[in-house]
Amino acid sequence: MSHPFEPRPPNPGRRLFFMGFAATVLMLPAPAGAREEQEKEEREKKADREGQPKARAAVRLRAAPGKLRLKPEPAAETATLAFNDRIPGPLLRARQGESLSLELTNGLDEPLSLHWHGAGAPNALDGVDGLTGPAIAPGETRASGFTARHAGLFWYRPMRIGAVGRQTGSGLHGALIVDEPEPPAVAKDILLTLDDWALTEDAQLRPDFGTIAARAGAGRLGNWLTLNGAAPPQRVNVAPGSRLRLRLLNAANARTFALEFSGLAAHVIGVDGRPSAVFTPARDSLTLLPGGRYDLIVEAPAQPGAGGALQARLGDVGAPLLVVAATDAPPANAAPPITALPASDLPAAIRLQDSVRAALVIAGGATPGAPETAARFTDPARIWTVNGLSWPDAAKKPAFSVRSGRPVTLELKNATPWMQVLHIHGHHVRRLHNLDDGWEPYWLDVIAIPANQTSRVAFVAGERGKWLIGASIAERLDGGMAAWFEVT
Repeated sequence: MSHPFEPRPPNPGRRLFFMGFAATVLMLPAPAGAREEQEKEEREKKADREGQPKARAAVRLRAAPGKLRLKPEPAAETATLAFNDRIPGPLLRARQGESLSLELTNGLDEPLSLHWHGAGAPNALDGVDGLTGPAIAPGETRASGFTARHAGLFWYRPMRIGAVGRQTGSGLHGALIVDEPEPPAVAKDILLTLDDWALTEDAQLRPDFGTIAARAGAGRLGNWLTLNGAAPPQRVNVAPGSRLRLRLLNAANARTFALEFSGLAAHVIGVDGRPSAVFTPARDSLTLLPGGRYDLIVEAPAQPGAGGALQARLGDVGAPLLVVAATDAPPANAAPPITALPASDLPAAIRLQDSVRAALVIAGGATPGAPETAARFTDPARIWTVNGLSWPDAAKKPAFSVRSGRPVTLELKNATPWMQVLHIHGHHVRRLHNLDDGWEPYWLDVIAIPANQTSRVAFVAGERGKWLIGASIAERLDGGMAAWFEVT
C-alpha cells in the first residue's frame, strides 16, 4: 500500500510515494533474543551487586554489499551497502562509563572511515579520513575503542568526504545508545531511525550519487520512507497513561522531517544526545534535522481504548510513524512528575566575554528552483565553500585555533538562498539568541542556519585535536562544505 506525498523532489515531475511494507521498531534492549537479553541483564545486575566490572565483548562490524527488500514483491530486492547484513546496522548499547571495543572490517571495494556522531569519541577516532586518521582499506580489519562517557543517543556513519552521501545513502549507518546509570522508568523504550531512499522504478538506488546536480541543490531527497529499515507505522499497545521513551534519529542524507504528535503528551528530555531542560514541543511539533536526535518521554492516552500517534508531515500528507493505543488493562500507576535527566559535563554557563570569536561564511550552490544554474560548476567537489574554500583546499589549514577550555563564540553566516545544516564534531554548542546573548535551554551538535541569515553559537573547546565543521546534508558535505578548527 502506498500514497503520494510532495516534499519538493529533485525532479518535480516525479511522483513520490510513502512506503507501506512490513515495519519494525526496535523495542530496546536489542538486537539479541529475549532470553539472551534477560540472561545478560541478570548477569549485569549480579555484577553490579558484587561490584564486579561487567564483561563486554568486542563488537564486530563488517561493511559489505548486500540486498534489502524495500518494495514489496514482485519488485526486486534493492542492492545496498550494510553493516552485518542489516539496515540500520546493529544497535550498539552500553551503560555510561563502560568501555566500547570495536572491530571493523571493510568488505567494500573502496576505503571506509567511521564517524561516531556526538558520542564523544577521542579525536583520533572521529573518523574524518585525512584529517583525524586514515580510512580503512578494502579487506582490512581495524580494532578501536573508547569509553562511553556520555549518556544519550548517537550514531555511526561513514565520513570519507566525497563518498559520505553514497555510502550513507546506500545503508551504512547505525545507532549507539548509552544508558544513564538510572534511566527514567517507562513502559517501553523505543528507537525510531528515520530514513528515505531514492529509488528507481525497478526498486534500485537511483544512480545519481556524486553528480553536480545532486550536490548543488537540496541534496538527495528520497521517494521511499523507512523506519528502522522497514515501513511505518509501528503499533504499540500499552496500559492507559503509560509512559514511553522515544529516541528519534534522522539518518536521511538530506531530508528534514516535520514531526507531529496527536493524542500523546510529549516531553523533550534530550536533544542531540545531551540532556535538556524538560519542555513540551511548541504546537506538538518538532523539526528533526539530518543527523539530529531527540529523546522524549511520551504519555499514552489515559482513557482505555483511546489512541495517539507520532507522524511525519510530508507535504499535505501526515505519514504515521508510531501509533499508540491504550488497552483495557488497568491504568498505569500515577507517575511522578517528569524531571530532567542527570546533567552532563557541559558547563551551566559560558563566559562569552572571555570567548575566542570566529566566523564562518557559507557560499555556493545552485539557485533554488533553477537546477540549470548548477551547470556553472565543473568540479563536484568544489560546489560549496566555507570562508571561500571548498574542502579539498580547506583541509590544508584550520579556520581558527583555540586552547582547550577556552569559550568560543562562532558566527555562522549563510550567504546562500538555502537553509544550511551543519554538524560540529566533538563538541556541543548553545544557540545564542539573535537580539541578546541568551541561549536556548539545550545543547546541539547539528545546527540549522536559515537562508541568507546569520546564527551564533557558543561552546567551550574540548579535547585537543582537529575537529570538522561540515554540512549535515551529505551531498553538500561531499560538494565541499566543510572546514575544521584546531584545539590546542
